[in-house]
Amino acid sequence: MVERFQEWKFRVGVMLLSVLAILAHADSSRALMRATAGYDYSSGAEGRITRGALGALTWSGNTRSLTLAGIRYVDSEAGAGVSLTAGAAIAVVPSHVNFQASATRFLGDQEFRAYRIKAGPQLMLPGGTSLGVFAAHYSDNAGESSNGLGLESESPLAGALSAHGSASYAGWSDGTRSEVVSAGLGVGFLSRCSLSGDVGLARNATGAGAGFLPGHKKQDGLPLLGGGGGSTDPGSTPSEDHFSGVASLGFRVTFP
Repeated sequence: MVERFQEWKFRVGVMLLSVLAILAHADSSRALMRATAGYDYSSGAEGRITRGALGALTWSGNTRSLTLAGIRYVDSEAGAGVSLTAGAAIAVVPSHVNFQASATRFLGDQEFRAYRIKAGPQLMLPGGTSLGVFAAHYSDNAGESSNGLGLESESPLAGALSAHGSASYAGWSDGTRSEVVSAGLGVGFLSRCSLSGDVGLARNATGAGAGFLPGHKKQDGLPLLGGGGGSTDPGSTPSEDHFSGVASLGFRVTFP
């Protein structure tokens, strides 16, 4: 019954995203297509390691964009698998406010299954800075689920150098509350390549949903594993706090 309810929630989210995607692709006659390939490495809470190779296609119009992506990941706790993501963005106030949404389905090689839905506005600020506010829901077949809020920002620095940061909060089904904050730098080179690194601090981010830091610009909004917390330690209680350092590195090649 629980799995059926989780599937129902995921399907509703996908239906809503599909409507947004149709609107986003309405100006397809003027859209430009971009292909992206990349690799991510993450050292997460409690020593968790996640690696992933990704491929994505993005169609961008004057005021809309649509992204389809797949990631092949290997996670030290959840094992190997793939994630499939569909995302769309629409300019609510052109050049000032966008609305973005994405749905991700995680399919482990063994039994792991999960999904994440994420949506919210993105503000375009003076100087090329962007600020995104999002709400996210994560659920998996191990019984973990969460609802969270977060912030994401990116600012250009000098030349091809940029700075980005994120902060997220999640409330989990077992009563745990978790937070992740991070900051990093990105640099573009050889006209088509980019490299980005982040460091941060996580509190109570130890569950299956904490495999990869959410929301960094270098990840293109595509998480390897969704969420940001939850406890898997049988001896822990929601009143115990566990702090861990987190870090990630990402590489991208874009065509054209």
